[in-house]
Amino acid sequence: MSSLRDGVTEHFHEEFRVRDLQGQWRYLIARGSMVSKDENGQPERLTGMLLDVTEHRAMANALRLS
Repeated sequence: MSSLRDGVTEHFHEEFRVRDLQGQWRYLIARGSMVSKDENGQPERLTGMLLDVTEHRAMANALRLS
């Protein structure tokens, strides 16, 4: 999201992993766009969604290994 912070783009798409409350790794995709900027051009409000793609990644990995 550095290009969003730098004002290069108004949209973002990032993939990352986080550990859930049970200690398992979850793979997420964050997608969205900037709704408004402050007086310095920095993002003030964002809108978007998080997609949990953990199951999809596990299936793709199992298929690749088979």
